[in-house]
Amino acid sequence: MSSIGSLLSIARTAMQAQQATIATAGHNIANAQTPGYSRQTANLRARVPELRPDGAIGTGVEVATVTRARDVLLDTQVRTSSASASGSAARRDLLKSVGTILGSTGDTALGGALDQFYNAWSDLASNPASSASKANVRERGISLASAFNGIADRLDATATSANESAKGQVDQVNTLAKQIAQLNVLIVAGDAASGSANDLKDNRDRLIDQLSQIVPVTVQNRVNGSVAVNIGGIALVDAADARPMSLLSGPTFQVSISGSPEPMRIPDGTLGRTMQFINTDLPAVRAQLDGLASNIVTDVNALHQTGWSPTAGAAGNWNPALGPTGSGVDFFDATSAASFTARGLGLSAAVNASASAIASSDTLNATGNNNVALGVSDLRRLAPSASGGDFGTDLRAIIHDVAVKTSDADDDATIQDTLRSQADERRTSATAVSTDEELTNLMKAQQAYIAAAKLVSMVDELAQSVLGMIK
Repeated sequence: MSSIGSLLSIARTAMQAQQATIATAGHNIANAQTPGYSRQTANLRARVPELRPDGAIGTGVEVATVTRARDVLLDTQVRTSSASASGSAARRDLLKSVGTILGSTGDTALGGALDQFYNAWSDLASNPASSASKANVRERGISLASAFNGIADRLDATATSANESAKGQVDQVNTLAKQIAQLNVLIVAGDAASGSANDLKDNRDRLIDQLSQIVPVTVQNRVNGSVAVNIGGIALVDAADARPMSLLSGPTFQVSISGSPEPMRIPDGTLGRTMQFINTDLPAVRAQLDGLASNIVTDVNALHQTGWSPTAGAAGNWNPALGPTGSGVDFFDATSAASFTARGLGLSAAVNASASAIASSDTLNATGNNNVALGVSDLRRLAPSASGGDFGTDLRAIIHDVAVKTSDADDDATIQDTLRSQADERRTSATAVSTDEELTNLMKAQQAYIAAAKLVSMVDELAQSVLGMIK
């Protein structure tokens, strides 16, 4: 038979175990609304029995472990979809800003400025000798150049903003990596001391979730409780070590793990998609816009050079002895490669100095001749350098291309956000605290505790009886 001391020991372990169960349930209830908290369970087991000649006698109960409800597969699904959803949304927003720049309305917008430019040349064709019409052509040329310049400036501002955002995201990745490494140290120590550091692990998982929105990560769980966090197979965090990201110098925005000259491949997350915008999307728009500006300069100047520009006296710079050689005066500046870009587009020095340098006729002193003005006006419907037939079509193609990319990114963000929500719901259902369930556990533990206390009272009565018999 068990001794009175053994019976008290059984009661003591029972009360301690139920206290732990009650404390765990209370902790769950207290954190029912805490973001990232995982439900914890006190797992009880029978203590090692006492072996006697008449058989094995139980010695009570103990808390084996306090585990948290967490599923590695669900974590992986949430983080993978989170990287895709956040990345697509970031790229969509950046592309929307470009679409807004290109597709703005009003007479100062590029499309309106181009139409007004054609209209001014059409008016000049109706009255080729009119100085007022030439002045209007000059002003519309300035407006068109300003529209190109303004878009280039706003794209530059967008690029600067995207670069600063990406740099901030790199800093955030480094901060999170350092915090995760610090938690690894605390968790390893906590697991070694008590066998459980569940709250610290929840905090670490919350940080990894935040990190997964910026860059796609994979997580490896170590036996000692620490984790390794990898980006594209490269360790960002391994146990207590955090290897910060650094920027690489070069024409594109690239990052690497500090100490490595090799750029990291980051296909997703807000950082990956922001880098895609900086390195691919925005340069493509700039190239298309510069191509449009270059083609306009080329075609307008080609026509204007054939005209008579009376800038140097009665005969101007026309040479009648050589036949219809043309004036050779450019309407738009073409003195450097920068002149053929959206940022550098501007009027030629001659036209900028005086509207009288504008040619409307292709023949010296031919009253009523409007061939040059008519030719420039006709670029509205057919331009030799335009890939789409005319410059208006080319401009709409640029805007449409950005709109399609924006729509694709928006669709992808919607799909991925739905997948993330579904994965998050599945994880929440597995890890969240049910207050009703915890209250039930509290009542069960309370009854078990009361029963253990009753055992103490019973043992005390037995002890009193024995003492009475001795007396």
